[in-house]
Amino acid sequence: MAEYRCTWFQHDGAPPHVVRFVRECLNELFDDRWTGRLGLHAWPPRSSDLTPLDFFLWGYVKERVFNRECDSADEMRQRIVDVFDKLRTDFLYLAIQKCIIHCVKESSI
Repeated sequence: MAEYRCTWFQHDGAPPHVVRFVRECLNELFDDRWTGRLGLHAWPPRSSDLTPLDFFLWGYVKERVFNRECDSADEMRQRIVDVFDKLRTDFLYLAIQKCIIHCVKESSI
């Protein structure tokens, strides 16, 4: 698939994500451009500073979902869906750029 030519995939190493079938699919889709447990490119453990989902996205979503109390689980689920529906690609790219800047700053490069 052409859209994955320059894309790297990162997964969290959860047991279902490391079974052989999944790894083979990742190798095929991303041409070995993926990182995670049992992959060619190991992902450092406890490296949330390198993971946009951990250092940015979950906090962003939580802040918007719980800016006021939810009356029900259904309302909470709908708010989560609404937040993700409103996310724009350029906003996510900005989060990744901030991660890169943070990493460079912390490594004194």
